[in-house]
Amino acid sequence: MKTIKQVADALGVSRQAIYRRLASLPSAMLSATDKGVQLINTEGEALLKDLLSAEQYANSPNSTADSTTDKLIQMLQQELELKNEQLTVKDKQIAELTATIKIQAESINAAHHNELAETFIDGQAKISAPASEKTGFWNKLFKRKN
Repeated sequence: MKTIKQVADALGVSRQAIYRRLASLPSAMLSATDKGVQLINTEGEALLKDLLSAEQYANSPNSTADSTTDKLIQMLQQELELKNEQLTVKDKQIAELTATIKIQAESINAAHHNELAETFIDGQAKISAPASEKTGFWNKLFKRKN
C-alpha cells in the first residue's frame, strides 16, 4: 500500500490529480491508517494508472478529437479537389464558347462588310445611271411630255 503522494510521484502527476480521480475508484481500493492518511492498494494504483493514461491518450495528438479533425480535413481536401476538377471543366467550356462567339462575330462582321460594299456599289450605280425624266400629275393625266 502507498500513500497518495507516493502514487502521484510514481505516476508523475500532482496529488490534486490523484484526489480528483479517487472519486471514480471503488472504496475497496482505499484504506485509512490510524493517523488519518489515506492509502491506496496496488489494485487501486493500477486502476489510477490506467485512468490517467487513458486521459493522457485522449489529450494526445492522436486522440479521437484529432482523428475527427483529420477526417474532416481529408473530406474537405477531397471536396476541394472535386471543385478544382469542376473549375477545369468550366474553364474549357468558357474557352470553347469564347471561340464560338469569336467565329460568329467574324461571320457577322463579314456579312455586314459585304452589305456595305453592295450598298456602296449600288449607290454608285444609281449615281452613274441617267436620271429619268419626271412627269407631273397633270402631264401624266393628259399624257403630255415636256
